Amino acid sequence: MNFFIQKIFSNPGALVQDIDHRFLLLTDASLNPEIATFYRLKEIESLTFFQLFTPTFFESSKEHLKNFKHCLQIERADLLSLLQGALYSGKKINQQPTPEWELQDRSLFDDDFNKIQEHIQQGLLDKAVIMTTEKSQWIPSLQDQSYLLLNLLKSCPSHLYIYMHWNNSSGVIGASPEFLFHRKERLIQTMALAGTLDKKKFFAENNIRPFLFSQLETTQFLEDEKELEEHQLVVEDLKEKLSVFTNQIHIDNPRVLELPHLFHLQTEIRAELPQNPDSDVFDHHLMEQLHPSSALGLKSKSTHWHWLKNLKGHQKLNHFGAPLGIQTPNGYFCIVGIRNLEWDAEGSYLRAGCGIVVQSRSDSEWQELEAKRESVKALLGLKNKIQNTFVEPKAETPSDHNTSWVQQSSLSPALRNPTVSN
Repeated sequence: MNFFIQKIFSNPGALVQDIDHRFLLLTDASLNPEIATFYRLKEIESLTFFQLFTPTFFESSKEHLKNFKHCLQIERADLLSLLQGALYSGKKINQQPTPEWELQDRSLFDDDFNKIQEHIQQGLLDKAVIMTTEKSQWIPSLQDQSYLLLNLLKSCPSHLYIYMHWNNSSGVIGASPEFLFHRKERLIQTMALAGTLDKKKFFAENNIRPFLFSQLETTQFLEDEKELEEHQLVVEDLKEKLSVFTNQIHIDNPRVLELPHLFHLQTEIRAELPQNPDSDVFDHHLMEQLHPSSALGLKSKSTHWHWLKNLKGHQKLNHFGAPLGIQTPNGYFCIVGIRNLEWDAEGSYLRAGCGIVVQSRSDSEWQELEAKRESVKALLGLKNKIQNTFVEPKAETPSDHNTSWVQQSSLSPALRNPTVSN
């Protein structure tokens, strides 16, 4: 482990790939100019403050806003070379982490699935996202964190946004295919990302050789009724939320986004504000309005999204699925914190979610969640080794969070419309 890596990871910090594919390193570590020059680090001088907003899935208070002394830009190739040099010892790379995982018991998933379907049948929901978790007692060391980041840099295409933030007792590392929004002055970009196809399963079922694959062969995915319904609900949700700010909204046609292990349906959305807003206030406000889109939350005309706290898979979510916001040289950028590994003093957590609509089938959704978790392990260079299953404690009851469980009709006007306040 070289001096630079040890100094960076032993201090609280963050690394974020922005929409222009720059890697921004936020740190409090003091680096003399010679070291910065040697590692080809460039201080970002166009920003007046260096902040990272890392709320949890259900809670977004300003206490999650972190300030740093330095914001440094580093090229992907330089970061890759730096990590390779830090991890290699002679001709052999240091040992791959081999955590043992416990998977959430299937019965917990089935309970949540049935609860969502009951609410759909009653007309209370159009869609809701279900989540599962794998746990491990493994806590990544500084060397392990370097190993995980190196694997992401080696395995992720540019449209997977690598992100990482850490302190002395916890951290998150991942590569998200989804961003909540990017805003530069009056222009807002966002996306609907919903609908998933396991590449390995797709190739096997259609007798396709991966190296001869053409995206023309995913046409049937674009025509899948269930996937399109789930995807369109997300598009409509984002359009509705953006319409609070502007009526200048352009929605592209859906397309297939190819990732190393999965396909997704993706629709790009752009909006133009009537005037340039106060950036600090507006970006936080916009984040609160868009999070969570129905790609990670729910779609309903009568149920507030905090109803999700009633699901067993949503207990102790922490940062999974939460927005991660950073001011960049080219505007404010907010990643959706999925496809990640999270750790704290008790161990590590690997989570995945998928959308449930009326046409969903439990076995198919369970397999999709497995495919997503396996894809994260593959990107991080971890083995898929599940030893056991676990059962979470009983979910919180409605009386624990009164405003989270009532119908929206009995909430204040601000809470009745999630586009106004979450």
